[in-house]
Order: sequence, then structure tokens, then C-alpha cells
Amino acid sequence: MDENADETPRTSTSPEQTATDHDPPQQNPTDDERTAAADGGQEWTRAELDRGESDGLRPSVRRRTVGFLLTVAVVGAVFLYDLLVVPGDEKLISPWRRENVPGWDAGTIEWLFVLALAIVVWYGLLPLARRPRLARRYWGRIRSDKRALFSLLAVVGFYLIGTAGPAVLDALRVTTGFTGPATARGMAPMQPPLGFTTPMSNTGGTCVGAVTDGMCHGTWRHPLGTNKRLQDVLVVTVEGTQTAMYVATVVPLVAAPIGVLVGTVAAYSGGRLDELVMRYVDLQLVVPPFFAYLFLQVFFGRSYVLFVLVFGLLNWGSLARVVRSEALSKTDTGYVRAARDAGSSSWRTIRHHVFPNVSNTVVTGVTSMMPTVVLVEVSLGYLQLSDPVDTSWGNIISGAAGLVGGGAGEVVIDGFAFTSWWTELVPVGAMLVTLVSLSLLGDSLRDVLDPRESE
Repeated sequence: MDENADETPRTSTSPEQTATDHDPPQQNPTDDERTAAADGGQEWTRAELDRGESDGLRPSVRRRTVGFLLTVAVVGAVFLYDLLVVPGDEKLISPWRRENVPGWDAGTIEWLFVLALAIVVWYGLLPLARRPRLARRYWGRIRSDKRALFSLLAVVGFYLIGTAGPAVLDALRVTTGFTGPATARGMAPMQPPLGFTTPMSNTGGTCVGAVTDGMCHGTWRHPLGTNKRLQDVLVVTVEGTQTAMYVATVVPLVAAPIGVLVGTVAAYSGGRLDELVMRYVDLQLVVPPFFAYLFLQVFFGRSYVLFVLVFGLLNWGSLARVVRSEALSKTDTGYVRAARDAGSSSWRTIRHHVFPNVSNTVVTGVTSMMPTVVLVEVSLGYLQLSDPVDTSWGNIISGAAGLVGGGAGEVVIDGFAFTSWWTELVPVGAMLVTLVSLSLLGDSLRDVLDPRESE
């Protein structure tokens, strides 16, 4: 027998030893480059994932996409069934009948909000849940940063109040409207918050609580008081929170895909296409969405659907620039060159090798967009230019500011109705906490998700 026959098995090389000249040099992975695979708890380095060596992950990506599409199909089928089949008097989830679903008006923006939540769950929370080690690392960084922890908890509270708050208040039978005399349904104007008092002359002679020495005392019936519109301040503030939550979530849903697609394609393509696209972005940034909305509402009326479309379609330029800048640093990396040399199409390369490496930039960019959208919505509400059907922090503050002018019993100090301070302070406080929390969360996520951040 030939002696070399026995040597053949010992001299055969493994797949790892037969890398081509196009493969990037192997490096020892750091903790931040290592993620947990989708099945079996096995770990792969980020470089291995980018080169496509972890084929076990690919079926999970397809399942995630199928799950999202099934969710969209179910939600769309329910909406179309209710819209086209169910008679008008029996609709349960009608976009035109606010009273059918307690605490939730299933209008167009609400359906878009459901779609945004589906995207967050299928493409954000579930992939993170399948990578427990990476999730623990992110959570450890957040816990070590008090600013990040505070902002995260505040934003979670913002979403809990906006989602469940109106339904909870409705279950507690707290009313927001007024259809009869001042004492009907227990509603009275200008009632003070619990623990405070106001002159009876400021309440129009009606007081729900105790009256001592001509002063009306607040009660648990209206823990944050009422305003001159006979509305409970707590209820309208919670409803304003829901409106702010809708626009803060849905506008990035429209803007982010456009910005990400434009930024990654421009960076990957380069040349004239990159130059042409970026010049268009420059021109778009010149057009202020605020004034575009003011112009278009003359023709289409005031609605949050118009608000979402205008600010979503005209507010993605800054995100596209940031994504392009980050994607440019990835297009010349070894795994992208290897994918090109292996015959991968441009779309596949962008989807599997460029976009996953700029996703952290997208998350921070979207989070930074949210406080700006909320502030613009409040400004439009304050100017009475938002949808009058939905409650906004802006129109609450505007209605309270209308008290300035010296009604009976008011003490006006520098234009501020001192005896009705709660009608402005409560919605303003809710707005400030939300804006600060969203801004801090955007800054904190940039530090937490930065792969170069040290442990």
C-alpha cells in the first residue's frame, strides 16, 4: 500500500483553513463583536454573521418577516372588515366613531400606530430577546448610567400612559365632556387640584368639594382640578399624552425607511447617483415641513394624517445624511468586498452586510427625531392649527392661557392667571418631562449601542 494514502486524511484542510485571498484576515473577536445565535444558544462573531457563515440564522430572519407580514394582514383584514362589511350602526372599531372602543379612537393614525408597534416588536424586541447575552450587555450599560435609566423609565411610562391611560380613566368613569348644567355629571368649572384651594368667585359659584371661608377645596373627584371648559385636567392631559405618543411613533415610521434606503443606497452606489441623491436631500432640507403643513391644510383641512404625511415625507433628510456617513465607512470593509467578489447582488449586499451595521445609527436617529415631532405637534395645537377633534397638549395650554385678561376673582401677575395655575402647569409639566426624556434617551442610546464603547 502506498504510504502517501495514509497521509491524505491527515493533510486535508478544514473549511476554515481554505479561505480565499478575498476573505478578510481572521481576528480574535471582542465581547462586543460576539452575539448569540438564534437557535441553540450558540455564539457567532459579528464577522462570521456578516460573511454569511452562520446559515442557521437565515431561516429565523425569514420567519420574522413572515410573522410581521401576517400581523399586517390580520390588522388590515380587521380594518377592512369593519370599514366595508359591518353596518355603520354596529361598527366596533370604526375610525369615525370615538365612543365604540373605550379609551381608544381607532382612526387612521391609530392603525398606523399599531403598524409601528408591529415593526418594533418583530424587528426590535424579538431579535433582542433571541440574543440574551447582547440584551444583558445593553441593560448593564443602561443601569450603569443614571441618565439613561431615568430617560428609559420615563419613556416607558409615557407609552404606558398614552396606551392604557384613557381606557383606565374611562373604566373609572372619569368624564371629559360636558352636555348640561355646571353641576351635571359632577363636572364643575375651575375646580382646584386635591390639596389646594381657589376663591369661589373663580369657580363661578360652583364647588364640588368643601367650601370654607369663601374658598373651594379640591377633591379626589378631580385630583388635578378642572378647567374653564369643564374638562378634568387629568383626563385631557392623558389624552394629550396619547396624541403625542401617536405622532412621536408614526412620523418616524414614515420617515425612517425612506432615510435609511436613500442613505444606504447612496453610500453603496457612490458616483453620480450619490451626488444626485445628496443634492436632492439638500434641496428638501430647505423646505420647512412646518410651513408646508400650514400651506397644505388650506386645501386638505387640519388632520393628524396630513401632519404625519408632511413631516414623515419631508423630515428624513437628516437621517439619510447620518446613515450615508455611517454606511460609507462600511462599504469598503472586507466582508462587503468579499460579498461583491462572490457575486452577491447590490440589493442583497446592502440588506445583509451594510444595513445591519448601520442599524444602531438608525435607532439613535429615530429616537432623536421623536422629541422634535412632539414639540411641533404641541406648537400647532397651541396655535389652534391641529386637528380640533383630538386633544393636544398645545390646545390645552392655549385654552388655559385664554384665561388671561382678568376674570372675576383672578389675580393676574405678568400675564399669568395665578389662581388657575394648574390648568397650564399640568400639561406643560407633562410636555417638558416627555421632551427631556426623549432627548436624553436618544443621547443615551447612542452611547449604549456604540460598539466601540468600552465595558
